[in-house]
Order: sequence, then C-alpha cells, then structure tokens
Amino acid sequence: LLLSLAGTAADIGYYAVAATSALTVAIVGESLGLHLFQRVARESDVGVQRRLSQRYLLGTLGLSTLIGLVFWVLAPWLIPCVYGGDFSPAVTPARILVIGGMFVSSSRLLGEVLKALGSPRAVAVAELLGAGLTLAGLVLFGVDSLVVVAWVAVAGYGATAVIEIMLASRAFRLQRTHL
Repeated sequence: LLLSLAGTAADIGYYAVAATSALTVAIVGESLGLHLFQRVARESDVGVQRRLSQRYLLGTLGLSTLIGLVFWVLAPWLIPCVYGGDFSPAVTPARILVIGGMFVSSSRLLGEVLKALGSPRAVAVAELLGAGLTLAGLVLFGVDSLVVVAWVAVAGYGATAVIEIMLASRAFRLQRTHL
C-alpha cells in the first residue's frame, strides 16, 4: 500500500511481478496446512498433535526451500520469459522475496495448526503484528529502493512466522494443562 502511494508506477509493476512470482512458494504451506488441520483437529493427544505439526513444518520448510532455490536459479530467465524483458528489474526483488515466501509458506501451515487448536484469532494477531512491523519498516527505510522494500517485507513475513510459532507453542502448552 505504501509503495503504491509513494513509489513510481514502474516500481509498483516490478514489485507486483516480483511478489506474485516469488510468493507462489507459499502454496506448499497452504496445501500441507489444509491436510494438517484435519489431522490435528481429529487427534486428541497433544503430544501427537505437536509431533505432527513439527513434522509438517519441517516438510513445509524443506519443500519451500527446494522450490525457492529452483525459482532463485531460474528467476533471471523465468521472469523475462513470462512477463517480458521490460520486467527484468523485478528479478532481484523476486529473489529476495522468495525468502519471504518460505516464511509465508510456514505461516500458512502454522495458521492452520492454530485454527485446529481452537485459536483462530491468534492467526489474525500474528498477521497484524507482522503487517505493522512491515509498515513501520517501510516508513523508517522508505520505498525508494525495491531491494529495501523486499527486505522489509521479508522481515515482516519472518516476524509473522516467529509469532505464529510462539503462539502455536503456547496453544499446545495450554491444551496440555487443560487435560
């Protein structure tokens, strides 16, 4: 939003291409999260729920990293091929944002875990805090450089994932004490 208000039209287009391309890695966490939600929600043993969640999170990180590496290598060819040579300036921010895509992938999975544990509001809290940190970073560092904007976004995505890890750990602890 801040980029669209303060950035140039070209930068907005480059960033849109970079984000759209790089954040497709989040599909891994979204897909695995939908499957994990059912397994965690049906399971009554908190220890099993936690182990399932940890196993899926590791799988999500592994697959997201693999896809992210492939994208990182292919980005200089893929982006101009799909969007045209005029969008080559989107390659560097896309390569940075693929790191954020790995965080988003993890967040999508963790969001489903939190919902399955009966904490859907925790997802909103984590995303609001991450968005607030991103906005603060953009105000602090500006939007003049797409590289800076991408790194600030990655930091916001990372913060969201860390917050969701902490909230999921808390939800598991609370479940254990209520048994």
